[in-house]
Amino acid sequence: MSSPCDTENYMYVTPPYNGPMIPGKVIRASINAKIEQIKLKDFTKHDDDKIRYDMFPDNVLTDICKVLMFGAKKYEENNWKKCTDLTRYYNASRRHVEAWRTGEYYDNDSKLPHLAHALCNLMFMHYLEEEKQNAKQEA
Repeated sequence: MSSPCDTENYMYVTPPYNGPMIPGKVIRASINAKIEQIKLKDFTKHDDDKIRYDMFPDNVLTDICKVLMFGAKKYEENNWKKCTDLTRYYNASRRHVEAWRTGEYYDNDSKLPHLAHALCNLMFMHYLEEEKQNAKQEA
């Protein structure tokens, strides 16, 4: 492990937020973009094993949220949790992917990207499957 002052193997990166810069705050990342240390004055924090939310593309997250908001307005918030038949979400995801594959970028109803709809359906499947697995472990 390198010392906090070793800059040979590091590059400086900007924080993934739009807030004001704090004097003395330096974020260092290794060349392969793995954040190893956050140094604030004499304080060092090792974040090697923490989840890297900055790796998730903001525009994809925004589109997923827009699809969720569209669904909440059309049906009701979290209505998707009421259907535990994963086949319905699988089929919906496949329909959106097929629409995209054949050249239709936006869903006609929501005017949002088909791939964002597909991701939402896969997310529903993942969530519901995790809930089912957790319930099995608790039983």
